[in-house]
Amino acid sequence: MAFLDGWSSDVMQFMERNETRGHSGVSGDRIKSTRVRTRTAKRQQDGSPTTMASQREQNVRKEMKVWLDALVRIYKDTDPALGEVSEEGKLEQARQAIELWWYLFRYLMLWAQSQIVGYEWARKNPEDLAKIAKALQIKQVHEDSHLLEYIGLVHVYNIVNENDPTYKKVVKTIEKLKWELDDTTLRSIIRELLVSRSTESSFWRFPLQTALYALNLGEVQPLVRPTRTKKQGSAVSLVRWKTLALSHVYFQIGKGVKKYVALDAVAYSLGQSTETLRSWEKSLLADINQADGLYSSRAAGFYHSELEEVEKGKIIGRKRRDLEQEIGGQRFRNMSLLYRARSQFEQLKRYPLEKVRAGLLESRKPVKMVRKERDPVPKKR
Repeated sequence: MAFLDGWSSDVMQFMERNETRGHSGVSGDRIKSTRVRTRTAKRQQDGSPTTMASQREQNVRKEMKVWLDALVRIYKDTDPALGEVSEEGKLEQARQAIELWWYLFRYLMLWAQSQIVGYEWARKNPEDLAKIAKALQIKQVHEDSHLLEYIGLVHVYNIVNENDPTYKKVVKTIEKLKWELDDTTLRSIIRELLVSRSTESSFWRFPLQTALYALNLGEVQPLVRPTRTKKQGSAVSLVRWKTLALSHVYFQIGKGVKKYVALDAVAYSLGQSTETLRSWEKSLLADINQADGLYSSRAAGFYHSELEEVEKGKIIGRKRRDLEQEIGGQRFRNMSLLYRARSQFEQLKRYPLEKVRAGLLESRKPVKMVRKERDPVPKKR
């Protein structure tokens, strides 16, 4: 699409490398750095460990430049003063701009986030904090201690220096403790990260801050009060399984099967009526994110043979770029159609119709308010 022409080749190549590794370019997905730097250990003067290495990019301005340049380019290209020509793909460019902002956050604000996360965790777990400090031979820990940043980094997949001896010690020690963030602590962290007197985004930040604070006091404010709907089990889970069901339909359509035939086959496998699937389809197509999932599934069906070759590692480099060009440059949330089709292809193989049927049945059961166990300490992917 034309609006992608403004992206520098460096940004596009970086995105392609990460998509090839199975990392998406969307907000919330974690993209790993391609470089891990080993720092020279620096002796501290405050009694902290002598093995503490740097968790800062040494050439941060250079590292940020490609993202900042792309962000500035989008900023200028979408100026209303340019007229209708600057409207082309503007919504997708807005999404891309938000994503680029989070890349900049990674470079300059990850340390701040980690310090705050470590601080809030330490407030709730003072005994565990003492155990970590003892293991690292740190005599005194306060709100400004570097140790809190390391504790916060435990929750992050992409850190600057994974070979940092102190980081490794913290991970090794904290795995044996209650390291996860409970909901109350997580709400406090999010609220803290939203604090700013900047007025440009205050219309949504201030109400969200207040709502999160109120939740920790037992009050549910209108912003976080659930919308009244026909509640049936887990609503989020149910949408997921319905989307997977229709994705199987669209995958078959992509392979050349008539739509009514694909609907009948999937409906029979799920023990549902064809009309039920049509009603699901209507509601899913009204959601742009779910609709793109169905569109990507159709593309996955059309290119299923090529995607099999991609999975086997037989289509790489120039061949992969040629395939992406053939499929088309339609990007959604900064992911190429090839990447989205490949993701759907993998999902449909992972969740055949018998699993989808079981998932639909399970998601319709009444939701029990039981906390799920947290994942283990994030490992390098």
